[in-house]
Amino acid sequence: MAAAPEDMNEVPAVLIRPMVEIDLPEVAQVEEASYAFPWSENIFRDCLRVGYTCRALDLAGQVIGYGVMSPATTYGHVVATCEIVTGMMSMAVITGLLFARFSKPTARMLFSRVAVITPYDGVPTLMLRVANQRRSYILEAMASMVLARDVETADGHSLRRFYDLKLERARSPMFALSWLIMHRIDADSPLSGITEEALRAGDMGLAITLSGTDETFAARERVSSGGAAGLYVAAMTLNGGTAVYGGSGGI
Repeated sequence: MAAAPEDMNEVPAVLIRPMVEIDLPEVAQVEEASYAFPWSENIFRDCLRVGYTCRALDLAGQVIGYGVMSPATTYGHVVATCEIVTGMMSMAVITGLLFARFSKPTARMLFSRVAVITPYDGVPTLMLRVANQRRSYILEAMASMVLARDVETADGHSLRRFYDLKLERARSPMFALSWLIMHRIDADSPLSGITEEALRAGDMGLAITLSGTDETFAARERVSSGGAAGLYVAAMTLNGGTAVYGGSGGI
């Protein structure tokens, strides 16, 4: 005998909702009643813990059914394993790249716009100044200076030559504020015997390189006037009897 329409309206609706841990005892009872080799309650708890899609069929507050969507084949397990491993490795690589990018110290040094050749202890000396913009020390700072000039060979070819200039003090144990770099123009200096006319006519340049260890990051820093500092001397002139060179930027 068919039920009256008014009786059908009183039938409770079945609700499909996410499974929660308090549903597990009832889910285990449904599992034991349905299968000869049922899953234990702990297996369902592990499914919730690892994030499988778990649903419960709720009828008037009572669990009458359930559903668990999880990898059930070898292919599914392989795909899930590759996804987990790839996700972990990607996160590790991204974290390492970001840490390496922002933890790497950047040298902040200023080179003077001009250098002078003036007597020092009775010897003509090329001088220029470098300043440390950071508040931290640069430990075991090392400086080097190279003279670049065009020379003509016996065959009449013009070549660019580089000459190391010996510094009065090439090492500073703690470079904090400024450093006066000096090169004595003695008989062994590549600048020995160069006249004002030669300085004006010759295409000469100076390249200065400094390196040291930042005390904050304990990392090696290196900066060059011909590269990072944006300063490379293209010519040398004389001004009032004192040779000077000009560059771009600095102090």
